[in-house]
Amino acid sequence: MTVADADVQQDELVPEDGEVNIIIEQFVQVGPEDIAEIVTDHYEEGATAQPTAPEVSANDNVLTEHQDAINVVENRPKIDVIHRKIYPKLQTINIGQGGMKPLTDEQLHSLYYNPMLDANEDNVNQFLQEAKETKHEFYELLMNYYRARTNFVNTEKDIEALRDDYQRLDTNVWGTKQNEVKAKGECADKQTVTQTVNFETAVYNSETCDEMSKVMTAIQTQLTDNMSLFAYSSQLSRLQVESYIHLLYERSPSVRDIPRNAPVTALLPNQRNPQVDNEVVQFRCCISILFLFQRRPIKDKTFLSDTRQWLQTLISSLLRVATLDDHRFILQHILRCPAGIQTWAVPFLQVPSPKLSEDQSSFGSPCLDHFVVLMANLLHPIRERADFLLPLKVILSPGVDRMLDNPWIMVDLEGEEDEDPEHSWHYLNENDVVALLDQFPMDALFKHILLITEHLEELHYDVHRTSENGMLRLFAFSTMLIQLLGQGLQTFNKGRYRQFNKRLGRLIRHVVEVVTDHWLNFKGILNIGQVATQNQLQLEYDHFFMKATDCILSSQRLGSWQFMAEMPYNSVSITMMWKLIWLLHYGDEETGQFEELTLEKCKAVITDTDSKLAFEDHLIKMPASEVIYLLTTFANMARSRSSIDQEFINAICLEVFELSYTRNHTREFCSKVGRELLSSIAHVHPSVISVLFSGCREAIASIGKVALYLFKEMPLYLWQVKETDLATLQLWLLQSAISSPESQVVRLVLSRLNWGLNAKEDVLALPLSVHRYVAILLAEAHNKHISDKNMTSMLSEGMRQMASVVHRQPTEQQIFSSWLWDIALQLRLHENHRPRPVLGFSGSSHDAPLNIMDQSMHAVEKSSKEKNGLACYLAILMTHIGHNDMQFLSEGLPLLQVLVNHYQYKPVVHILSCITPLFYDNHQYLVSNAKFMSVIQSVLSADHTYAKMAKNMIFSDFPGAVTKLFACMIQMQIHNASAPGLNTGAHVVQIWLNILFKLDKWFQDRNVMYILDHLLAAAHRCKGGLEVVELIVNRVYKEFVETRKEHNVISSVVSWIASGNTLPTFINKGSAEFGWLSYQLLHAEAQYMDDCQLWSTVLKELVTASSSSVEQAAKKSATNLKLDITLSYWRLPIYCWGQQALDTDMDNPALPILWQRFFQVFLGRPILDAGLPNRGGIGQKFFDTMATNSMMKRMKKRLNDTAEHHNKLSRELKSEEMKVNEDDADEHLLENIEYQGKREFHDSLFRLYQTFAFWLDEPRLHDPSLYLPALPPQYEADKLLMLFQNQKTPWMEYVDVDQLDYQRAQKVSEWVTQMCPANQLSTLRRNSRQFDCYSESATMRIMKRLQKYDRPVSAPALETVKCPVTAVNPHVLHDKAGLVASLQADLTVIVEYARLFGLRVSQHISLDCNYIELLPNKYRNEYRERHLVIPCKRYSMVGLSAIKCLGPAKVIIKHHEKLENAIVSRKLEENRTEYKQLVISSLMPPPQSMCCAAVHVENTITELINAAKTCQDPYTVSCYFEAGTILFYHMASLVKDDTRFYPPACQFFTYCIDILGQEFIGSNPHQSLPLLQAILEDSSLTGLLSPHFHPNTNPDLYVNMYTEIVHGAKRHDPDLAFVILTKFDIGKWLCDAKPALSERAALIQTIGSALCSCGLIPEGKIVPVFEVYRSHLKKMLTYQFPEHYGDILKLLLNGSCNQKVSVECWYDFLSCLGCQYVRQEGPNKANMVALLQAQASLSRQQIVETIEWLSPFFTRLRTSNSDYASFGLYPKWRPYINALSNLLGFLSGGLAVKMAASVTEEYGVNVEHVVHNAWERMITLYMPWIQPLDNNGQILSPWIDSDVAIATDMVAIFVESIGCLHQQFLGLLPSYSDLSPLTLILDYYANTIANNRVPSHVMHVFHARLVTLAWDLFEPSQKSLRLMVEVREKSPSPCFTFLGSMFSQIKWMDVVQHYTAHESPIGIAVLHSCLFSAVD
Repeated sequence: MTVADADVQQDELVPEDGEVNIIIEQFVQVGPEDIAEIVTDHYEEGATAQPTAPEVSANDNVLTEHQDAINVVENRPKIDVIHRKIYPKLQTINIGQGGMKPLTDEQLHSLYYNPMLDANEDNVNQFLQEAKETKHEFYELLMNYYRARTNFVNTEKDIEALRDDYQRLDTNVWGTKQNEVKAKGECADKQTVTQTVNFETAVYNSETCDEMSKVMTAIQTQLTDNMSLFAYSSQLSRLQVESYIHLLYERSPSVRDIPRNAPVTALLPNQRNPQVDNEVVQFRCCISILFLFQRRPIKDKTFLSDTRQWLQTLISSLLRVATLDDHRFILQHILRCPAGIQTWAVPFLQVPSPKLSEDQSSFGSPCLDHFVVLMANLLHPIRERADFLLPLKVILSPGVDRMLDNPWIMVDLEGEEDEDPEHSWHYLNENDVVALLDQFPMDALFKHILLITEHLEELHYDVHRTSENGMLRLFAFSTMLIQLLGQGLQTFNKGRYRQFNKRLGRLIRHVVEVVTDHWLNFKGILNIGQVATQNQLQLEYDHFFMKATDCILSSQRLGSWQFMAEMPYNSVSITMMWKLIWLLHYGDEETGQFEELTLEKCKAVITDTDSKLAFEDHLIKMPASEVIYLLTTFANMARSRSSIDQEFINAICLEVFELSYTRNHTREFCSKVGRELLSSIAHVHPSVISVLFSGCREAIASIGKVALYLFKEMPLYLWQVKETDLATLQLWLLQSAISSPESQVVRLVLSRLNWGLNAKEDVLALPLSVHRYVAILLAEAHNKHISDKNMTSMLSEGMRQMASVVHRQPTEQQIFSSWLWDIALQLRLHENHRPRPVLGFSGSSHDAPLNIMDQSMHAVEKSSKEKNGLACYLAILMTHIGHNDMQFLSEGLPLLQVLVNHYQYKPVVHILSCITPLFYDNHQYLVSNAKFMSVIQSVLSADHTYAKMAKNMIFSDFPGAVTKLFACMIQMQIHNASAPGLNTGAHVVQIWLNILFKLDKWFQDRNVMYILDHLLAAAHRCKGGLEVVELIVNRVYKEFVETRKEHNVISSVVSWIASGNTLPTFINKGSAEFGWLSYQLLHAEAQYMDDCQLWSTVLKELVTASSSSVEQAAKKSATNLKLDITLSYWRLPIYCWGQQALDTDMDNPALPILWQRFFQVFLGRPILDAGLPNRGGIGQKFFDTMATNSMMKRMKKRLNDTAEHHNKLSRELKSEEMKVNEDDADEHLLENIEYQGKREFHDSLFRLYQTFAFWLDEPRLHDPSLYLPALPPQYEADKLLMLFQNQKTPWMEYVDVDQLDYQRAQKVSEWVTQMCPANQLSTLRRNSRQFDCYSESATMRIMKRLQKYDRPVSAPALETVKCPVTAVNPHVLHDKAGLVASLQADLTVIVEYARLFGLRVSQHISLDCNYIELLPNKYRNEYRERHLVIPCKRYSMVGLSAIKCLGPAKVIIKHHEKLENAIVSRKLEENRTEYKQLVISSLMPPPQSMCCAAVHVENTITELINAAKTCQDPYTVSCYFEAGTILFYHMASLVKDDTRFYPPACQFFTYCIDILGQEFIGSNPHQSLPLLQAILEDSSLTGLLSPHFHPNTNPDLYVNMYTEIVHGAKRHDPDLAFVILTKFDIGKWLCDAKPALSERAALIQTIGSALCSCGLIPEGKIVPVFEVYRSHLKKMLTYQFPEHYGDILKLLLNGSCNQKVSVECWYDFLSCLGCQYVRQEGPNKANMVALLQAQASLSRQQIVETIEWLSPFFTRLRTSNSDYASFGLYPKWRPYINALSNLLGFLSGGLAVKMAASVTEEYGVNVEHVVHNAWERMITLYMPWIQPLDNNGQILSPWIDSDVAIATDMVAIFVESIGCLHQQFLGLLPSYSDLSPLTLILDYYANTIANNRVPSHVMHVFHARLVTLAWDLFEPSQKSLRLMVEVREKSPSPCFTFLGSMFSQIKWMDVVQHYTAHESPIGIAVLHSCLFSAVD
């Protein structure tokens, strides 16, 4: 961290010793008006300005003179300028009038001024303005990601809800119905019996199954459509964010290229490169945006995790280039995040540690100021935090529903609600603020202010670096820091921050402790002559301490007393301590009197009765916890003071004692804590116990047994009892009843005194005189209170065992007697029990043994004569009897026997431990003394009482308590004798071996063997002990053999030997558990066999007589040696060693050397006589029988098991050994610590036993020609050589000597526990460490405290921001082959995943379908028959006998019962298992590789487009376009069913193809035809490719492309043609391209063929295509009309011939012509009007030509075949009749209009000729449709009866056309002309229709339509009249009817008048004839 450069150089006046007072005095004399005001430090442009020197004006000379005086006094060079005033406004400090006064707050503030703290408010305001900005690209990217994640999460929830529904429905598809059938029958006695049978039937719910099927389909749909897309979208959005972050780093090279090991920086603004500043601005914007999302109500953990990870990445980089402002910026964001920042945001806060430099002050560092500012931001209220978190208010506010879930309300100690619910929603969690506070390196802060340096990870603290001025500035800074922490207590003054407040309180205490310890050290370096300086600084310290106290006490609700309890009071002046006592008593009640307090007034608080009562009342009102803390504060005050302030200590102790025990109102709740606090004081000042003892003596009547609890807590082992205290103890013990509190207190006190050694363990803790005084007191108490003088101190051994069985309650006298013995055993009465050399007897006269006849020993002497056990014990230990060997044998042994008779074995063993050292040099006196041996025998038999034997039958209890204590006593003696300078452990071994071997049948006594085993084990660790053991054991065995020879009897021990004078042995079945004893005994036996050459003789015999068995060789050897024994071969050493190794426990330390001895005889080379050939080992010969071979197998298995055992232990052990500190070793009993070996040692044993196994299996080792160096390393050739050479030295390197030492230490510890005082030295040490907190030096406390602080969480590691997507290679963009190749892998990934997705979906659907199919078969109701045997419970009485029923009823019931189909159930289970796995995989997001591939392809396309747009080179641009085109078609070729089915892939390809198409295809005319061909080749691509198909851009190929489409449409889906055809803008093509007529004609033919392909009635998908064709055809028709009129008409007629053209095309055609067509359903004059009003768009010539072309067309068609002739054209043209009729009518009407117009326009035209010409054209046009044909006299009807309806339309339009002609020429023709339209139609009717051969249905149609003509305007000519008459005469009756209708309309009066006036008589005659004919 860059701090050295950032620190400000400040020149500081560092006065020498004593200079402060001189400066103070001089400044006081000058006055305030002549002292320059201090110039505050400030930072300009990031740098710290140097503090300016005081401006000295008028009094400069005065200051200079004063300074000169200082320099003269100190013999120093002159200092011209004082750079900084030590005391601003020093006039407030005066030495007169009451002494010194402390500095004011303003003066302290000037000593430490922090400009950053003053500017903090402005910085916060600036942050608040900038932190909420959202107008940023990064914000939009994050919002997109958030929306995608929201959709994804919501879909997940929807799916989960559907799955829950599915589970619910699935369980309800099959139901179970409970049924019962009541079976009824008759038993053999004809009695009706019944039985109910219950069974189940299955019920299948098909509706539920259907509903479940729908839910399963919905799940599948959600997974397929929504989940896949949203998962991909979220992944893609995430990649976009990461890509943006990567781009941000790419644009910020200074930040990007930071080394990974770069530290966190804390630069000043001017120290950072301006380029970095610009880059950091973007980083801070992104960080603010990311923090903004942390304040949103977002529950998506993935989104939060990702954004926090991005925050970590950005902040980790920012921290490496950060300025101090950047650190504050990060903290401001963190403080305004919702609760829970402890889990993710804490590492972001990195508080720079202030560091020292040689040229600066410790309080002038910007990093120090920054440290304070950051802490101030944390501890002050967070501004606008609620506004920042407002979006979270709904979620975080405790709503009604949440209150129902958690009805608890947090209250304070007064029961009031602790928090404001309306505002608690935005509070930080306690863990959050704790974690943030932990980020402040307080150790670094303390190091800085204490000028502690660090070099090579070692701290260097030198108090000499601090001057008096530095000490003052330390007080100033510490005061400010404490006030800041106090502000934190006020800010977080809520119950939820209880633990945090404790941390703040602890920090306050730490600050005070650091300053206190530093002040202690500083006082130590002040000269004796600097009293005034020390006093002034002490005054400042006292007031600093008082301000810390005020700060804590101001937070009353937070339990402030707990902080006060742990304050360091050791450096506070005693005067201030008394004032603090006063303050703690009165609190804030009288704070105004604080400055006026005197020492006497403060002392009166504790001594004055009224004050005591007032304080008692105050305590009663306080909460219990506060009372405890207050009393603890008092106790700590007392503990902190030295013995000089004994008055203060005693006063506090007495007050606490009185409050806890003598005050009735406070005793109840203060007694326990008071007891503990008094104990803590007593641990530091044990002398107060005497004060408390005195207080108890005065108040024992009211205290009573409560005193017991008090003294139980007291450290009585530290108490030096005074004579007055002993007198009180004696008085209470002898004069009070044993059940009284006084007696119990005495017993407790004596039990807890330290009867052991002092801390140095060189003298007794209590004087020997006290020990002897108490011993005599015990004897007197025994005589006083024990009625039965012979009562033992404890229950007898038998009674004790019985009591343990029957739980007998001892009497008070027995308890008291037991206590007397306990105390007596603790007293150090014997010289050997005191700290002096074991064999040293010289000492001072007062330590000499007492004389039994002394007056002081009268009670002991008297009682010992009465054979009182306690007196006998004391007599031996206190007098010469126990200190002189001969006197002990003569006088002491009887007394010792008394103890044995009283079953006092523990005292006996204790006496033996003290007495036996007297006989180390003459042990024969003890061994030969029968009484002594009897005592030993009795002690070792103590555990064999009948009660214990009965107890051992229930559970084993070996060794017994006495035996174990005896063994511990011997181990303790060896331990003491082995001390440095003595080395007499071998003597202890010798004496006890001789004593134990002297016991009768010791080898049959398990207790003795136990003691011997431990003794022999200890001998191996004792210098000279092994030699002593071998010597004694060999001697004992030889004596044992000789004794057996003399007696010539069979040893009872070796019971397994059948008969004979066998070689005796100490080994028996019970000795196998004692490894060391067995080893030594077997060694002695082997040595004996070696001495008598028995073993060597057996070997020679086996070598020379190879055929002899081992048994024979053993017997023969014994005979040859003339031994008077019978040697069984099982007694040979090889078998004995092997058997003992098999029987010994694997963990026994002696086991390795037992195996060594076995292999020594197994592999050893026999020593043969000279001349015999050298032979190898013959060990295998000993195991060639069945019995011995079995033993060999067991040994092999045992060796392998043992090796594996140690290997397992080695693996299980920890890597390092268990280490017990010296301090801890005394605090824990060794027997409570389980022994753990070393890993290396177990590894060596593992290898050793493996080697043993190799030796046992390897026959080559017995080969005499064996070459040892050639063996593998695991065979240990050096060890083998030792064995071959018959070396018997034990391999002690394989003996776990650590275990031996541990076992001995365990025994020693147990002895100390049993025989030494309960309050051992370890307890003293432990408690002294616990309560003496000032035992360490101040420097050590400072250094230790600095090491206890946890390191702040380190800054997040720098992460290499890798590009989430492969970068685009710009060189492949213009290479069409390279571009596709570079993207092929990415596209393959996408396509392959889409394929897998499709398979998964198919599998999903298949599983669901299969499940639905199988589910109905899961159960079935199967028909069953049950044969029931229903017993009859009726009894009949025959006489006096009850006779049962003759037989039960047999009933058969039939029913259907539920039965599960196991096969189907298994299939269903497998199906659902596979289904669950499938759903799990479906819910997973797509792989990252797939998303990266998609983004890479999109980025490549984007780069390609940008390159093509920006490139200026035409050739390169063409290359880009060619590459883009190739890529377009390549990606289009990859779009298959799988990619279309997978929504993300479909979306991806759609986007890519669309963007490529827009840029490279749609704008390229040359790509129209290839694109069309691509679409036609794969119609599935139509939707993707068609948007880019623009045929109008290529007019040259327009018709061809259209033709291609039409032809392709016949092969593909019509949708394809529709989509593409809509791209053809015919109108635009015609207007823009102006194609040639031939092209247009070709297009029309194509459209016509397309229309024909659509059929008569287009249906389904072809309808849209058909509509497009129609549209195109209309446009072609209207273009330059009527150029294509004829072509299109022919096209329609040709298509209609085969009914291939839709009638809609005709309507379109008519519509283009302007023909308004209406279906004719009967006579309608409106149609005629429509025809008259129609505006024909065709010219007269065109109409004529059309009629002339249509007339022969239909005429030829009518006559083309017999069907048309017979049935007319209507059947074939039925669909088109309506359109054709309207077309014909349009043409006819148009013709009439056009001809009429020509008549009026042309002069001299023959109107009749024109009308006749028009008639001829019309009749020719309609003739094929309406005129019957004459086929050789046979009339062929124009339509059949079924076509009447459609024929009516044609006739109607024909009639309307005639009417139109009539109307047009009305007034133009001459009156009563023969060529009028009505005359012509009447003529046509008469000659064609009015014929008897014409069918009536034809006539009917004509009559119905002809009647509609305007006959009222008819002017009949003569010809017309003749035709009427002719029709009347010759035509059938329907014609007459028609004539009648027509006649009725004609205006005959006008006709008659006309004829009369203008016609000839002939004409009139014709008229009359007609009229008469009509009348007739």
